[in-house]
Amino acid sequence: MTTPNRIETESEALELYGACPEEHRDQWLEDHADELYEIYMHQMPYGTAKARTGDPSEWIMERMEADVNK
Repeated sequence: MTTPNRIETESEALELYGACPEEHRDQWLEDHADELYEIYMHQMPYGTAKARTGDPSEWIMERMEADVNK
């Protein structure tokens, strides 16, 4: 079952993130942190996903910035 306004896919996340004004992107990432973690957790290094060797939120932000700016 899909929840309204819930981000379900990486492409949807990138589209919405790219459309968000840069000055609001940090807040957008914070607002959608749980959804983004579910989408990206299988792509990030294990230690980062478990927050042992890196910050998952930082990894997601860097990954999304890189993908949006391609």
